[in-house]
Amino acid sequence: MRARAWVALVLAVWFVNAGFGRADEQAEAIKIVDAAIKAVGGEAKLAKLDAVTLKGKGAVLDDAAKEAPFTGEGTLRGLDRFRFDLDVTLRDEPVKVVFALDGKKGWRKVNDRVFETPNLAIPLLTSAFQAFRMTQMLMPLKGKDLKLSPLGEIKIDGRTVEGVKITRKGRPDMDLHFDKETHLPVKCGLPGKLPDEDQEQTFEWTFSDYKNMGGVKHPTKLVLNVGGKKRVELEVGEVKPEEKVDDHTFAKP
Repeated sequence: MRARAWVALVLAVWFVNAGFGRADEQAEAIKIVDAAIKAVGGEAKLAKLDAVTLKGKGAVLDDAAKEAPFTGEGTLRGLDRFRFDLDVTLRDEPVKVVFALDGKKGWRKVNDRVFETPNLAIPLLTSAFQAFRMTQMLMPLKGKDLKLSPLGEIKIDGRTVEGVKITRKGRPDMDLHFDKETHLPVKCGLPGKLPDEDQEQTFEWTFSDYKNMGGVKHPTKLVLNVGGKKRVELEVGEVKPEEKVDDHTFAKP
């Protein structure tokens, strides 16, 4: 009986300590997120970023390091809706491209032709967009449906950053790193597979050159790396909160 009681006591202590460990990790990670929220402008101003329009320019790169430069503007709402209207130079030819996600469906328009985004690509497209938006908005990181845990400190380009792991049901985990001195987001990565590939790769956003836009510090230079290769460069020139963006903005024509 004494042996059984001892085992029960040990198990009880282990479970209690394990529970407190998880709570402590969540609290530690929340402190990192709260510092970032304060650094970029505070909760009230970040709440206005649920719907935004932005303008910018950049380039898409392929395996041969060839660039397809573009300029354009985007409309973003929440974590699952966006529309980008772009003027792209593709093989020295001007092309008008619209690229959109409407909740669970996606579509694109190339000049006058409209195509549906394959269903296999939607989860990855949504996850990559959410990685960007959660870093931009920050407030969704405090949602009750998320689990946060600290990743510790590492060096990125000679600067010390501290990381937070974000665990979400039905979505891949995300690792988000913040500059320890400024508390601004530096990098956000998550695993994923391209529709025509079997091997999982890391999709990673990097953020730099922060500027004040409407009372919120926003990165003006963004890079999307896939499997360690640079795929998209984006320079943001303007970010503007919008009070309301109708559903038809994202709907397939």
